[in-house]
Formats: sequence, C-alpha cells, structure tokens
Amino acid sequence: VNNPLTFPGYDVAAKTGTTNESRDAWTVGYSPTIAVGAWAGNNDNTPMVKEIAGYIVAPMWHEVMEKALAKYPKEYFEEPPATPDSVSPALRGVSFIPSGDGTGAHSILYWTDKDSPRGPQPSNPASDPQFAYWEQPIQLWAANGGALQQSTPEELLERLQDLLEQAQEAQAEGDANRRGGGGDQ
Repeated sequence: VNNPLTFPGYDVAAKTGTTNESRDAWTVGYSPTIAVGAWAGNNDNTPMVKEIAGYIVAPMWHEVMEKALAKYPKEYFEEPPATPDSVSPALRGVSFIPSGDGTGAHSILYWTDKDSPRGPQPSNPASDPQFAYWEQPIQLWAANGGALQQSTPEELLERLQDLLEQAQEAQAEGDANRRGGGGDQ
C-alpha cells in the first residue's frame, strides 16, 4: 500500500486538512502512545500550489511517525466501552428511528442536547437556534425518498443538487424572516 497515512502492523489514526485557498496543509495522527502533527504553508500566508498542498505534509508526517513508532513497542487501540442504550441514538450511530409517533430521519440536534450530549433527548429541539439549519436539509432529503430509493449515481447527484438549492432557498427565506424582511409574499 502506497499511502503515507498507513503503517502495516501498527494501529495509527490520522487526519489531513487543507485550509481555504490552500494556505496551510496539515496532517495529525496518533497511536496509543504517540501523537504527531505536521504543518506546511508559506510564511507570507500566500496560497500554495493547490494540487500539491496535500502531498507535501503527509509524507513528511509519515517519516516522523515511522521513526517514532520504531522506538516504542507495538501497541494496539483498545476496544472502546459499549455505548449504553440510554445515550442518544445519534451518538450510537443510529440516525433513522422509525416509530409510531411520526419520527424518523432527523439531525443530531433532534436527538441530542448539545449542552448535555449524554443526557435525555431535548424536549423541544426547535428551541436550539441552529436546529432549523440542521434539520431542514434532512427533512428535504427524507421527503424526496432519502436513501430508500434505488438511483444511479447521476440521479443521486441531480437529486442532491436539487436538495441543496431547496435548502439554500429555505435558509435565505428564514434569514429574511428573522431580519423582518418577510420574504416573498
């Protein structure tokens, strides 16, 4: 495998990133006992060549991580403890909960109180000022058949574009209403 984020025989997790306009590129990663981060960018904050920004840092990070791993005995990530059923479905990886009360696909803010994520489901999720922004695209997706329909990749892309346009229109209308503009009458 020719991938600078992998280390055969070792448990290593990694994440790469590039900032807007490719001004910065970074890779961070860790094993059970080592954490390494690498960054590249221009000192004058000018953009790097976009096509190569991500290829700069990952190999550099890999070389440092490889040398560090060689200095320590192999260790493996432990299995995390099971998430109790009392925790929000969204935090257990469940995003669609069919039930008799009409609930179904919802954003994480429907199921989880961001101020108490392991606590009970919010009694009024809409009271969170971000709720509509998170919920509306999911409801559009669900109303248009969600992932339950068989589609070609082209159909999925077209449907996604339509949903994004609808979400942008709804967000613009909501912003206008909050500013007192009311939107189109």
